[in-house]
Amino acid sequence: ERIKADLEEKLREMKKISKHSLALAMDQAELKIREELAQKIAQIRKEYDGKVKEEHARLRREHEDEAEDAENKEQEEAEKRIEELRKKAEKEEKPWEWRDARDKAVDTLEKEEEKLESAKRRLESLTGQPVKEPRSRSTLPPGEAQQKTPPGSWSRLTQWRSRVLPEVCAKLSVVQVARGARA
Repeated sequence: ERIKADLEEKLREMKKISKHSLALAMDQAELKIREELAQKIAQIRKEYDGKVKEEHARLRREHEDEAEDAENKEQEEAEKRIEELRKKAEKEEKPWEWRDARDKAVDTLEKEEEKLESAKRRLESLTGQPVKEPRSRSTLPPGEAQQKTPPGSWSRLTQWRSRVLPEVCAKLSVVQVARGARA
């Protein structure tokens, strides 16, 4: 019985050692698994963060490209609209006709001024007296010459017609009368 008791005691000790060894081995295995799990989680987290950054960069590039495309499209549409409006204005307003009319009026004015000077010289030679001018050589009175009327504008041509043309016609009729008296 003693042998049996010794054996049972050795068996209990072996079970105790074996339980202890098993618990230690399980703890070590669990620790190793937890470390591996932590490493894999860190690796997955790192990969995930990288993928998130890549996706953010891709979305940012797409958004910038879309915004740039939209801006270019808007710019092109605006330029097209401006061009259409410019063509419409040119078609309706016909600024070249105004310029041509202005150029013709300026040419006519210069010719009439030359005729006036010639008529003045003839009148002076016929009468022997210098011809007095009731106005200055400016086609507009001094106060109106300072107004902000752009050169070549219709209002300026109208002013010229209403003020200068009758004066020129009157002087020409004087010259014609002088010619008739001379003949």
